Amino acid sequence: MLTGKDLVVLKTLLTRCGEKSGLLIEQDELLALLRGKKITPKILDSTLDFLQVEGYFEIIDCVKNGEKAYCVFPKLKARCYRKERREFAVGVALKIGVALLGSALAFILSKILYGLF
Repeated sequence: MLTGKDLVVLKTLLTRCGEKSGLLIEQDELLALLRGKKITPKILDSTLDFLQVEGYFEIIDCVKNGEKAYCVFPKLKARCYRKERREFAVGVALKIGVALLGSALAFILSKILYGLF
């Protein structure tokens, strides 16, 4: 299961990649995008390793102009993440709506039956 920091990194990389098949991004640039999220270079490396192990990205560490960089290639699981989250939210909302509708219907039916008898 993804933690909050994993989700932030995942969403940032997906936004940055857009519709491209890959992305070359420097570590400092990625940390600048994640500014305010309390993510250090060590946490970033462990998060990227976790996302790679979970099958969201193919990540290659490289050096660009003497600085650490990442070649990031989103896999199908990462590209489908937004759709899966949206479907999950719609499913939960639908279940809550059906439960509320059922309870309201039961309340109305009980008032009708008490009025008849």
